[in-house]
Amino acid sequence: MVVNGREQLTCSTLVRAIGDRLRIQPLRNLPVTRDLAVDMQPFFAAYKRVLPNFTPKDDLDPNDFYRIPHDSKEWKNLSHQPQCIDCGACYSACTLVTLHPRYVGPMALHRALNLIVDPRDKARAVRLDLVAGEAGAFRCHTLGNCREACPRGISPTYSIERLKRLAVAGWIKGLFGRLFGP
Repeated sequence: MVVNGREQLTCSTLVRAIGDRLRIQPLRNLPVTRDLAVDMQPFFAAYKRVLPNFTPKDDLDPNDFYRIPHDSKEWKNLSHQPQCIDCGACYSACTLVTLHPRYVGPMALHRALNLIVDPRDKARAVRLDLVAGEAGAFRCHTLGNCREACPRGISPTYSIERLKRLAVAGWIKGLFGRLFGP
């Protein structure tokens, strides 16, 4: 990734590929508390704004695990990317987080997608409205810095693009519902 005309290396870069000079800096977009340590509070505050907790549907049996068959449409709709480790690398690499402090950031949007496409979660509509707003998915310019920075190989860019498609599809469905009735 190139930032301000200089190549920036991420935590997935092999040290032997860099040479004998190594520059280590704290995560960007977060307040530095000391040396390389940053205050992660803004990162997790943005994360909380997308309702990141699973909210089970009322008809789910709390004593039985809801299985999703691998050959089902539900399974195909899920996001099958690796599990995020909440390291903040994508948030640090995101230019939009730097420019727009209200933007929730790539990790929060990736988590929102995971819950929005989960057929067991009942907060889909509320969550989709939250991420389709001014500080959500449509704020992203899909530069891909988040994808390059992720040590797990997750593509928040893919998740954000999928959220945009889901939001537009919801708007169109709502429009036709209002025009032509239920």
